[in-house]
Amino acid sequence: MKLTHTLLITSMILTLTACSTPQNPQQPENTTSSTTATQTASTPEHFAKTPVYVLDQQLLQGENTTTTFNTEGSQMLQTNDTSVLLANLAHQTTNAFIVQDYNEISSISAGFTPDDQHALIAVAGQKTGDGASNDQHTWTLYTVTEDGLTKLAENPLTSQYSTVFFTPTGIINVKNNENDQHYFSVTTDQKLKEIATSPQTFTGCGSGECDLTPVPIAQTATGVVSTFSENPLASTRKTCLPGQETDTKPRQGCLEGFKTDSWSSNDPKIAPDGANPNKASVVAINDTHLLGAWKSEDGEEYIFRTIDLKSPHGNEPSYTGQNTSAGYGENSPEKLKHSPNNQYVASITAIASTRGPQGFLFDGENNTKAVAIESTDNNGTGYGHVHSDDGSELPVTVHPDGTSQSLEPQTVIPTGIFEKDGKQYGVFHEEHDGMHSVFVAEYRQ
Repeated sequence: MKLTHTLLITSMILTLTACSTPQNPQQPENTTSSTTATQTASTPEHFAKTPVYVLDQQLLQGENTTTTFNTEGSQMLQTNDTSVLLANLAHQTTNAFIVQDYNEISSISAGFTPDDQHALIAVAGQKTGDGASNDQHTWTLYTVTEDGLTKLAENPLTSQYSTVFFTPTGIINVKNNENDQHYFSVTTDQKLKEIATSPQTFTGCGSGECDLTPVPIAQTATGVVSTFSENPLASTRKTCLPGQETDTKPRQGCLEGFKTDSWSSNDPKIAPDGANPNKASVVAINDTHLLGAWKSEDGEEYIFRTIDLKSPHGNEPSYTGQNTSAGYGENSPEKLKHSPNNQYVASITAIASTRGPQGFLFDGENNTKAVAIESTDNNGTGYGHVHSDDGSELPVTVHPDGTSQSLEPQTVIPTGIFEKDGKQYGVFHEEHDGMHSVFVAEYRQ
């Protein structure tokens, strides 16, 4: 996708095709289309060989191109110019949208409301002043509908270097500079709400109690989840190790964790057995579950636990492994994958049942290879890749009981699985020579 300085599309190629023609697909404006594209990738067992919907995208690629997928089967591709492509795969429609009322854009980011029902766009940049007024540094929040972009909120920024972005879990971070950041959530009725970030008193710090300012990372169905850290500087963290503290040099930088308004990761009923409750991080999170990692008491490994955010003091399983997946940073935890029925969750190298004692970490330890897990279905089958010696990715399936199975090398695995009218569908993504293809195949028993 290429845009001129006058914000007009000069080229876009979008091809729609399916073995059964989509019902009334809406083509983006200023596009050329054809029906010659074909889908040759094979899908895992249980997924129909014939896709029910195919969306081929040939768009500008780069570091600032991002793709967002939600549980209703919508795919949003957004670039750092002024355009957004939204493909609602469940309803077989596509739209391209252009942000037209800015003369200069410093950042653009895409996300969804907490209930995953509405696509959102946050734009930061400069607007031309009206009449004799000066140009204004502004950020605007839009909701995406079939008719275009609808403005939800607009607020001033302090400089041309200010940025606005969605975290993978729905928090809007407005960053004027390192010391001036604001956090917002979007309610299910599409209202913008600023999240208070005032200091709070914590116990378990290196010197007993300390005041820390939690950083919001996720908006969930049960509220906001935040992280906290007594001292984020890596150079001082060694003083938290056993035997390092002295009378003249108290332990510093010890407390790290996450919290909601009602509980914290260092609560005895939240931290798993054998864990150091004061050393925890969020590995992944979504609207209903959180995957946390705690340092073990001896500091040699990590203990993982999946938390049901609606009943966090439940009996979810915990499992140990090396820390190959924790520590994504305060503002960008990985989004937790879950089966459409919410009975299984997966993230990076972990897959677990939310209703039973099963959970396993495919992290390269315990006679397993490290697996990057992309999705999981209602039966607890996770789909992912292992890296071979030659650097290629080989598709596999994994299970919470620790078993796994290799798939044929040409198999494309689902990057997401959603449910519609009682049926499961897998969303698949391929890239060949700059051509990106997204297609949907039905899951069949």
